[in-house]
Amino acid sequence: MAVDYQCFIEFDSTRSLQEQVREYLVKAILSGIFSPEQALPSCRKLSQQLKVSRNTVSLVYESLLDDGYLISRPRSGYYLSDSYKESSQESAVNIELSADNSADAAPNWDDKIKVNTHQFPRIVKPTHWSCYKYPFIYGQPYINDFPLSHWREATRKVIADSHDHGWLCDKVDKDVELLVEQIRTRVLPQRAFTPAMMRF
Repeated sequence: MAVDYQCFIEFDSTRSLQEQVREYLVKAILSGIFSPEQALPSCRKLSQQLKVSRNTVSLVYESLLDDGYLISRPRSGYYLSDSYKESSQESAVNIELSADNSADAAPNWDDKIKVNTHQFPRIVKPTHWSCYKYPFIYGQPYINDFPLSHWREATRKVIADSHDHGWLCDKVDKDVELLVEQIRTRVLPQRAFTPAMMRF
């Protein structure tokens, strides 16, 4: 029975698919990704994951078989040959030791992070929400009414001054003074808020 390996390749259009699939599998074998006791992904499964034809994967497996990387077991699949089992087992041991060491040195995030995100409700958005006449969806601007030209002009003015780097700073730990000033002097007075009602 094969392990549920997840394989992915960013294909280069200037090279053949067969060459790139073979290169990927050889690197995976040499780095010990595949278990020596488990079958590699079947031709059908690997072709589906990589989105290539089964014939391409079959040819690659056959070439790896001919070159001694793999052995074939009838009705079972392709396995690592004996010469590559030791390197795979050594890699597994190294990974296990590395995981043990990192676990001892890892910080206790439960003590450091006080907010549990699991307590927040999950936001589910309906399909094609943007096509609704009044799409009141949390966290999504209504792009048809967004003042894109004004936003572009404001952005241009902000970054025009080569000596002003304040807009690059992360404001996560404090309010943006200019934004607060604009809200206090322009937005709130238009909505009949008095100075006594404005507390920042």
